[in-house]
Amino acid sequence: MQTSNKRRFISLQAGRFVAALLVVLFHIEGAITKIGGPYPFNDVFAAGHAGVEYFFVLSGFLIYWVHRGDVAVPGTALTFLRKRCVRILPMYWLAFGCLLTGVLLNPEFANGRDLSGPSIFSDVFFLPHPGEMILTVAWTLRREFIFYIVFSSSLFIPRVGLRPFFAWQAAIVICLVSPALREAVQGSAFFNVYNLGFGAGVFIARFLEAKRLSYPIPLFFLGGGCFLSLMIFEWYTAALFPPEWPFVGGSEMVGSIPSVLFYTASAALVVMSIAALEIDLPFRELPILELLGGASYVLYLFHGMISSAFIRIFHWGAPGLGGWTTMLVTMAVTIGASICIHVVVERPILRALSSRKAKTVHAYRSEA
Repeated sequence: MQTSNKRRFISLQAGRFVAALLVVLFHIEGAITKIGGPYPFNDVFAAGHAGVEYFFVLSGFLIYWVHRGDVAVPGTALTFLRKRCVRILPMYWLAFGCLLTGVLLNPEFANGRDLSGPSIFSDVFFLPHPGEMILTVAWTLRREFIFYIVFSSSLFIPRVGLRPFFAWQAAIVICLVSPALREAVQGSAFFNVYNLGFGAGVFIARFLEAKRLSYPIPLFFLGGGCFLSLMIFEWYTAALFPPEWPFVGGSEMVGSIPSVLFYTASAALVVMSIAALEIDLPFRELPILELLGGASYVLYLFHGMISSAFIRIFHWGAPGLGGWTTMLVTMAVTIGASICIHVVVERPILRALSSRKAKTVHAYRSEA
């Protein structure tokens, strides 16, 4: 089935905002507990971390869909990597710089993170090092860049195609099913189970490139129902099962292999069904959906800093307010501030860098 590489998939981009919102709720609930006292929500947002699986599936789908015409084409790999760096790094470096400045001014915010020179340098370029990254949510970006590098090998080496990417995915599966290998690669970002989400996204794109999905709406409800069911299950098990129980006790589901695989599979069904619907019946572009989808990356990067600062101010100025009021107001402020940063900072930066790239290409062609 021949389709355009330029399709924007507005609904999937809006879904990225919903996924970011889940992660934000997951973190804000914990921040309110840490700063403001007892847990006000009975772990109702315990499964908000599942937005990450949707991110990875969507990323795999969009990257392959947009660049599928470049696979095994000489000269496209560096262009691909440059575009991804322009999209990811400027706002990450801005968020990282803001957080690092705050932590250096007030070391109590470090929460035990390593602030040595080598650790800072590693975080700037997503290099591995022991312990948490200074900007905690950047662990997902480290995996994104691993995906970009592996995928770019399919563009860099003619005649190889996607074989390096498939070999990477197969190696992850082998490590998962082999207890000895799983223990050997424990903690490795390269062989992490989350990376299978990129493979699921690429598979979906290749499937929809070749075939038409006959029943996307039932598939959407199946995937969405499975995703929601596991979130509800996780909410209940966080309260019902002892913390020492494997996979279900306390917060043990976060990042566990069964949890990641189930969420990834469910997210894959959702992404496949929505993409198939948009291919058959292009959705009307709504400015609000485009705005929210565009602001999702800023929301993901900055929500921790914005929300924790506001919760502290809110708790100091109005300590008697309930947890739900604090949550709703904090969410509104965090989303509003993220949209402002997206419009006032991120968009101009991306336009400037894109314009500079276009001028460079034009000048090169003129000289040639």
